[in-house]
Amino acid sequence: MRTMTAERMSTRVSTSRSAARRGIFAWVSWDCGSAAYNTTVTSFVFTVYLTSGSLGQPSVVESSIAWCLTAAGLIVAVLAPLVGNITDSFGRPVVWLGIQTALVVVLMTLMVLVQPHEAYLWFGLLLLAASNVAFSLAGVTYNALLPGLTTSRDIGRVSGLGMGMGFVGGVAVLLLALCLVTTPAIELLGIGSGDDLRVRVVPVAAAVWFASFAAPLFLLRSQVSQRANNARRQYTPKAILSTYAGIARRVAALWRYQRATALFLLASAVYRDGLAGIYTFGGILAAAGYGLSASDVIVFAIVSNVVAAVSTMAVGRLDTRTGGSSLILVCLVALLCACTVLFVLHGTGPLIFWIAGLTMAALVGPVESASRSFLGRRIPIGQEGEMFGLYATTGRAAGFFCPAAFAVSTLMGGTIYFGILGIATVLALGLGMFVVTLIWTRNTVGVVEAAGSDEAPR
Repeated sequence: MRTMTAERMSTRVSTSRSAARRGIFAWVSWDCGSAAYNTTVTSFVFTVYLTSGSLGQPSVVESSIAWCLTAAGLIVAVLAPLVGNITDSFGRPVVWLGIQTALVVVLMTLMVLVQPHEAYLWFGLLLLAASNVAFSLAGVTYNALLPGLTTSRDIGRVSGLGMGMGFVGGVAVLLLALCLVTTPAIELLGIGSGDDLRVRVVPVAAAVWFASFAAPLFLLRSQVSQRANNARRQYTPKAILSTYAGIARRVAALWRYQRATALFLLASAVYRDGLAGIYTFGGILAAAGYGLSASDVIVFAIVSNVVAAVSTMAVGRLDTRTGGSSLILVCLVALLCACTVLFVLHGTGPLIFWIAGLTMAALVGPVESASRSFLGRRIPIGQEGEMFGLYATTGRAAGFFCPAAFAVSTLMGGTIYFGILGIATVLALGLGMFVVTLIWTRNTVGVVEAAGSDEAPR
C-alpha cells in the first residue's frame, strides 16, 4: 500500500514538473515570436520604409514618426496600469494576451496596404501607433505571467532564456526579410518589386511568424498560472476611475512601505530608455555616422541579434547565481565604456562601429532580462499584472529622455555621431539612480542582492 502511494506521489511530481516545463516552453515561444514586431516594424523595415522618401520628405516623416510614437507612449503610460489591474482581477492573463496578440497581428498584416505615396503616410503612422500601443500592452500581460511560471531561484534563468530566444527569433525574421527583399525567386510567388511590394509584404510575413510562435502559449494555457486576486467586476466608467484611484493609493503605499521597489521602477525607467535609444538610433548611426550601406546595416542587425541571443541566455544562468543587481551594474558600466569608445574613435569608420556595436548588443539583452527578473522577485502574489503595468508606465513616462538627449546632442555637436553622447547621458543617469536604489536597500532593509541573495516577497 505504501509502495503504491509513493508511486502515485512520484507520478504527480513528475507530471507537475512536466507541466511546468511545457508552460515555460510556451512562454518562451511567445517571446521568440514577438521579436518579429520589433525587428520588422519599429527597427529595420516598416519605419525605414516610411522614411525612404516615397511617402514624403524624410525629415518631415521622421518628425511625424517621433510624434506618433510619443503619442503612443502616452497612451500606454495611461492604460498599462489599468490593463495590469484588469488582468489581475479577472485572473485570465493568457486570454487577455491572446486578444492583444491577435490585434497586433492584424495591424501588422494591414501594413501591406501602405503604398509608396504621400497620401498613405498618415495611414501608415496610424498603424504604427496603434500596433505599438497593442504590442506594449501585450508585453505587460506577458511579463506578468513570468512570476507564476517560476520561483525566485530560476526566474533569472527563465527570463534570460525568453529574452535570448527573442533575439533568435529576430535573427530568423531578419533573414526572412532579407530573402523577401533581395531574392529574385520571390517573384514566382507573385511578389514583384513594383510599388515596393517586397518591402511591404515583410510585416505580413512577420505577422505570420508572430502568430505561429505565440500559438503554443494559448494551446497550453492550462499549464500557465492564471490566478486572480479579486472577484470579477464590471469596468464601467465610474469603476475605471475608482480603479485608477486604487492604483494611486497602492503607488503611494509602494513608495511608503517598499521604497526600494519604487526607486527601482524609476531608475529602470531611465536606463531602459537609454537601452531603447540604442535600438532606435543604432541603424541611423550605422548608416549616417559610420558609413555602413543599407545591406551592411541588415547584416549588422542579424549578427548583433545572434550575439545578443547567446549573451542573454548565458547571462540568464549567471543571474540566478549572482543576483540581478550585479549584472545590471556591470552591464551598464560596460555600455557606457562602449559608448565612449564609439564616440572617441568615430573617425576610424565602420570597423569601430562593428566592434563597439556588437559589444553593446551583447550587453543590452542581459540588462533587460535582469531588470525583468529583478522586479519579478519582488512582486507579491496576485499583483503581477499591476506591477508590470507600472513597470511599463514608468518606462513610457521616461520615454522622451533619450530621443530628446539624442536630438540636443546632435544639434549641439553638428553631426549625427554626437547623438551617442545623448544615449550615454541617459544611461549614466539611470545607472546613478540604480546605485541610489541599492544604497537605500542596504541601509533600510539590509538585504543586498549583489551579495547573491534575492529574497522575494512571494
